[in-house]
Amino acid sequence: MSEAYSAPLRGACHVDVLPEDHFDEVMINTVEPLLQRYRTKGYLTIVRGMRLHYEYYLCADPVGAVVICHGFTESAEKYRELTYYFLKAGYSVFLLDLRGHGRSYREIEDTSLTHIGKFSDYVEDFDRFIQKIVRPNAVNQPLYLFGHSMGGAIAALYLSKNPVTFRRAVLNAPMIAPVTGHWPKFMAKLMAGLACLTGNGKKRVMGFEPFDEEESFEESCDSSFARFEYYRQKRLHYRHLRNTSPTYSWLLQSLSVSKLLLNKNNCATVQAPVLLFRAEQDLLVLPGPQQTYIDRIPHGELVTVRGTKHEIYMAENEVLQPYIDHILSFFAK
Repeated sequence: MSEAYSAPLRGACHVDVLPEDHFDEVMINTVEPLLQRYRTKGYLTIVRGMRLHYEYYLCADPVGAVVICHGFTESAEKYRELTYYFLKAGYSVFLLDLRGHGRSYREIEDTSLTHIGKFSDYVEDFDRFIQKIVRPNAVNQPLYLFGHSMGGAIAALYLSKNPVTFRRAVLNAPMIAPVTGHWPKFMAKLMAGLACLTGNGKKRVMGFEPFDEEESFEESCDSSFARFEYYRQKRLHYRHLRNTSPTYSWLLQSLSVSKLLLNKNNCATVQAPVLLFRAEQDLLVLPGPQQTYIDRIPHGELVTVRGTKHEIYMAENEVLQPYIDHILSFFAK
């Protein structure tokens, strides 16, 4: 286990975000070495041959612990900057590479494909991580949850099934219901279901492509070019970060989960206050179901972040600074 970090801004509701004009330099020379020093990493065995990669960072005198649940095609690697801000504010941080992502177990060798047989597997894996890794290493610390996109859907399901685990939760552009492009939802679901029935559940969904080394910033989910380019360089160097496409099985499961998320009985069991950030220019998830979810849980707040795309935590500084401050203030309440 690595040493514990002494947070310089313990309990603060403001942490200065990194400068964009030399973002890569600060990340490479300051943030990454600090995180490497305090990182503990390992593998959580689910069943024989199936292991999930995790990492965590402990504070010497924590105000709490933040558990991050990443989005579709992501991993812990994409949350280095956010981890750094939480650490500086005095929170221990725990991250899991979900199955089919990052360094965790994959059913398919092609690292550009993202596959799941049952969406509930994500939730069960996340619960094992909480019980086996988070709780033993965050003893007596209040737990806070941050879930993005697909991870936001996993987090929302977890909150309904485990209502007293987390004190507060942030859902960033959560996938309450995904956008289905030119296809109506029922057609997309029918197409995915037929593919699964005919033995093509592990095939790439039509219209998606393998990893492209010339990824376009304009077509990305990021609003900050500096942050986009920094992570793009990581994807060029590490094959395990090159997820791009869903399989038909993943698509079917993601389209089916909305009914559970918006079930009134499930929503009513959520006890933790939830802060949901909605990106104004989001092209991946639908805004209406996000509002419905917030309206149906006992303690929910929805904030629309103007002028930003799906990955709000990868926005330019004029958006990111108040966003980070808002999260820290919400956790500190």
